[in-house]
Amino acid sequence: MGANGFVAANRRGRGLRIAAMGGLCLIAAFLAQAAEVNPEDLDSLYKALLAGQSSEPLRKWQSDDGFLRFVGAPPDTFFAVSQGAKAATAESLAHAFVSAHIGAFATRSSRQTFETDRVNARFTDRTYVRLQQVYQGIPVFAGQMVVQTHGTSGVACVMSDVLHDLTPLDTGALSLTPSVGDTAAQDAATQWMIKEYGGAISEYAIETPQRVIFDPAIVDQEGAVTIAWKLTVASSENPMAIEVILVDGYTGKVVFHYPLAYEAKVRAISDADSTASLGRLVRSEGDPPCGIRDADLAYDFLGDTYDFYYRVHNRDSIDNKGMELAATVRYCYFYCPYPNAFWAGEPWNRMVFGEGYAVDDVTAHELTHGVTDSESNLIYQGQSGAMNESFSDIWGEFVDLTNGKGTDTAAARWLMGEDLPIGAIRSMKDPTLFGDPDRLNSPLYYTGFGDNGGVHYNSGILNKLCYLLTDGDTFNGQTVAGMGIEPVARLFYETQIAPLPMAASFSDFYMFLGQATINQGLDFNQRLNVRAAAEAVEIAPATSEEKIRGFRALPALDRYGRPVIALTWANPSSENFRRVILVRSTAGFPQNPSDGMQLYQGTEEKFLDIAVVRGTKYFYSLFSDTAYGFPDRATGCATAGAEPPDFLSQAFETQPARPSVTPSPFDLSYSQITFWPVGAATGGLGEPSLPDYANYAATIRRNIYELPVARQDADGVAQTVPYNADMVYGYTFSSPFQFFGKKYSTLYIAANGYIAFAPIQQGTVENSVPSLASHFAVPRISFLFTHFMPTAGGLIWLRELDDRLVVTFENMISVDAVGAPGNNLPNTVQAEVYHSGHVRLTYLYVGARTAVVGLSDGMGVPVDPSTLFPNVRSVNVRSDLSELPQSLTALAIEPIATQSVDPGEWLNFDVRTTVPVGTPGTPALQAEWDGAGAVPFADNHDGTGAFRWQTTYEDRNTIFTVRITATLGTMSAYQDVTLMVGVDVPLPDAIDLRLHSGDPVEDPSRSRVVSMEYPLTAEYTYTHPMALSDPLNFGEGRSIVMWYKNNVYAGGLTNQMTVPPTAFKAEDRWFFVVTPKTAYGLSGMPRMSPVVTLMPLPLVQTVALRADVPAVVSPSSLPLSGLPRAVGSSAGGTEIVLLGKNLGQPLSVTVGGIEARSLRGINDNRIELTTPEHVPSPEVGGVRIAEDIRVTTRFGSGTVREAFTYVPADVAIVKADVNLDGFVNAVDIQLVINAVLQKYSPVVDADVNRDGRVNSADIQITINEALLR
Repeated sequence: MGANGFVAANRRGRGLRIAAMGGLCLIAAFLAQAAEVNPEDLDSLYKALLAGQSSEPLRKWQSDDGFLRFVGAPPDTFFAVSQGAKAATAESLAHAFVSAHIGAFATRSSRQTFETDRVNARFTDRTYVRLQQVYQGIPVFAGQMVVQTHGTSGVACVMSDVLHDLTPLDTGALSLTPSVGDTAAQDAATQWMIKEYGGAISEYAIETPQRVIFDPAIVDQEGAVTIAWKLTVASSENPMAIEVILVDGYTGKVVFHYPLAYEAKVRAISDADSTASLGRLVRSEGDPPCGIRDADLAYDFLGDTYDFYYRVHNRDSIDNKGMELAATVRYCYFYCPYPNAFWAGEPWNRMVFGEGYAVDDVTAHELTHGVTDSESNLIYQGQSGAMNESFSDIWGEFVDLTNGKGTDTAAARWLMGEDLPIGAIRSMKDPTLFGDPDRLNSPLYYTGFGDNGGVHYNSGILNKLCYLLTDGDTFNGQTVAGMGIEPVARLFYETQIAPLPMAASFSDFYMFLGQATINQGLDFNQRLNVRAAAEAVEIAPATSEEKIRGFRALPALDRYGRPVIALTWANPSSENFRRVILVRSTAGFPQNPSDGMQLYQGTEEKFLDIAVVRGTKYFYSLFSDTAYGFPDRATGCATAGAEPPDFLSQAFETQPARPSVTPSPFDLSYSQITFWPVGAATGGLGEPSLPDYANYAATIRRNIYELPVARQDADGVAQTVPYNADMVYGYTFSSPFQFFGKKYSTLYIAANGYIAFAPIQQGTVENSVPSLASHFAVPRISFLFTHFMPTAGGLIWLRELDDRLVVTFENMISVDAVGAPGNNLPNTVQAEVYHSGHVRLTYLYVGARTAVVGLSDGMGVPVDPSTLFPNVRSVNVRSDLSELPQSLTALAIEPIATQSVDPGEWLNFDVRTTVPVGTPGTPALQAEWDGAGAVPFADNHDGTGAFRWQTTYEDRNTIFTVRITATLGTMSAYQDVTLMVGVDVPLPDAIDLRLHSGDPVEDPSRSRVVSMEYPLTAEYTYTHPMALSDPLNFGEGRSIVMWYKNNVYAGGLTNQMTVPPTAFKAEDRWFFVVTPKTAYGLSGMPRMSPVVTLMPLPLVQTVALRADVPAVVSPSSLPLSGLPRAVGSSAGGTEIVLLGKNLGQPLSVTVGGIEARSLRGINDNRIELTTPEHVPSPEVGGVRIAEDIRVTTRFGSGTVREAFTYVPADVAIVKADVNLDGFVNAVDIQLVINAVLQKYSPVVDADVNRDGRVNSADIQITINEALLR
């Protein structure tokens, strides 16, 4: 459970939910050219597959560069290796396979080797070999491959998490010799430990530093590959203070770390008796109870845990070699009683419990950390650390549920730590009850630095997976059948003990979970069930190659008027695809191929279902075996004989490129379209429903001449977002948005006028080409999908209100709307996306000639079935949005905002329905919720209802869901409303944005013209109301600073606070945008800095008297040094010279604010002038403060501070520092005397008083000056 303890540290102040995450996150990135896989290497590996007559395909997962992360043979098949290796060991099989096919996993290099890390040969039919990547004798940190052999015949699968591109190492671009020595690295690591844990240097011991190659991508972090020192640092006084630390070999900074103390049948129980020691032995194996309650409980629960592992997994203790189970109870750290427990790894290898924390699930939890250390050794950081934690929770709960001890009521099932003094700390059934995510894309997913990258928080994802598989449930659109404790335990144990690399991600886990279903002998339906659970918690890698696409069920009529249902889809594009299985049911979507009537098996991409009954609703599932070890499933439904749905999408083309296409000018200007969710709920409480177009009704209003939401009003002001062409931003919505049967927390807002619910990359057709094909490629709202030119004018701004996100394009210019100069046509549109699932689009003037508008389910362009099936009547699959009705034709509920109150306050909201015009009767309203007791809701029997709830302090930090259902005759509608009690977390902010340019008199908070000669520096002030009281959570984290040049994002400068002058050109416009983030990852709204325009402003580098400056000065010699200060009479008339850059054709020069006389611009580097009359410069402490000089050219002005000193007209101007060393002393006196006596050839200008003669007056003045100084 981590160095921070069994209970996730610093959970206070984080809040249970992130109630308002509104940060923008750039999706576009500028990436260096990286190595890519050679297709021949992949082909060679695939040809090694001996699949025989297998009906299942090869399973694979590739990274963006094409290298394999996972590859697996179908069940009962394998990849062949060389004949010589077949007769050897599993270890040699693994090495032979990797050696032959390494090019499929990483670039080939003669300096790369793979060394055996461990071999697990405890199964009769398979062996796991873990290999460590090594380059020229230096290990790649966490760079590992795990090979599962198929008996002694070949290889069943490979999981790879290695450094892909070895080119920088081979070429020498990255030196293997660190500039920071091992001693300096030890010092840096020790200082880091002292800062983190306290204590003295003397108490920390460090293992011999190991040089490693560190690729941050392997541990799911950003950054470049580097050489690092790996050190294990441990305190002799504090068993919690033990970490693995990586110190950069070039910078000496700590770049990565993770703890080895996780916050626990030969048993040895020690009692610390409320001290910070490891205690004295009070009970050993076979001893009777010692009478110390905690010690006896720990003894019993360690035995229960040992017994479960032995009975279910045939495992003998932590190391599977009978390792002693050591524990310390009643431990204290800082204060007593210590409210935590943890596993202390090497050198202690024991579980440590605070008083009262030796309970069954906690004990099994900590012991499992030891098993993980002994097996997969998952790094306790980020996703691998979350898996580490989840494994411990899983076996903790399994022991709890089977040992017959402790609190085992139905209410306590799946609660972690219910018998602790502080009560339960996590729920595996519903992690969100404790503020933890239950799926990967949950808004509760932790992205900050605390808690070792969220190991306790994000463990909720696999915890939820375990619950679904064990007990079964419906979640996130997936129905999962329960498999029971022991089958699920064996499934997870398979992934725990063998294949996962130490830096594994959730995607890695998903891949081998599929392999584990094969290894455990699960049949097709069982594997499909596991896949459904994994899809529910969203851990599958994002890709489409192995998935069924565009599955639609469309009602139609044959030529005789009989109902039919046309089914169309696109098969997976994988080269290994073999067939699909189409299954039908009237009871709901079939969950497996035997759950209904099988209609078709084969490789076609269409099927016409003719055996249907008019008025009956049919549910279809299409299955495929090509989803990374799991069968894939797509679903669709249709009612036979019904009108086909309106696909609510329209393409507009004023001047089609093809003559055969009928022009369709945009006809929605000054109108408003609203999309209403309608229909009955098909999922459980809080689960998304409304899976298809039949669940949306749309209306249009005309003559709309103003936007519903203003850019600024009494409730707040919008955030203007700087876009460049084709840019896409990710936006984290404060409340999940339901769209076509799924809930989304992240929206992708594009400069081309759409909101997508899946990431779309720049430079793709789906982003850049406004067509129906692009529109239907992903789930999206195309409010005005066209090609906009953000740099040509207009504004893009966002506002998040209590009930919706508002995206507005105001007077934006689109490419096809650009005519002759002065004739550009603007576009103004506003999209409102409501928490409730409603969408409202408002159009003022729209000048775009080509655009797409509407809702897309991401299932591909609908196809008229008459083009695919003979004897089927044509179906109109095109929409005309201008012909939408002005009033609703279905029952609907008006949008209800997410409700948020403090504990103890009343939580009230009203419900209003909308009924089709002319419909008799009044809708009946009812409610259900997941709160305690009866729902505090009343139907007013007039189409409205009221929810009135007095919250209590006990409801704090909790989110509830209430479902409102309306029915009227055969019509129905529903809406799930989120209730948040005491969970608001204020957003961080960035204020006082300043953009410095080096001008000494500038105001950095204003937009202005600045010089090209100095770097630009960004500054801002981070604020959060809880930053001082809880800096660990709400202090500043990794805020994002993005630079823009001429409104185009400069990706290479992200998070750089300074831009060098080498990046500048004249007339460039620069600004930066900062998105503030808290330490635990909560994002605030982005804030934009002032805008500066770069110009070749005059830059004065030297000011001197004309007599002191050579007639010709080379620009390369500037600035000149060693010249006397420029001093002149207040009467004016002093001849001075300005030297610098960009000084040609001066318009004016002021000295102390007064314009100079006799101004002469000599060249671009020199100005000569006569000083104007001016009052004497002010005198402070006997020293006169020089005046500023300001030069103005046609490009602007430049100022040099304190450059010329005026002295009273009656005061002699002296230059007593004749040797120009900065001092007036005996040396200067002697030099002047020598000059007067003409004793030596003159080596200095000894005319101190500037009267044209060198005499005794100059000697006296020098003596006086020396005495004064």
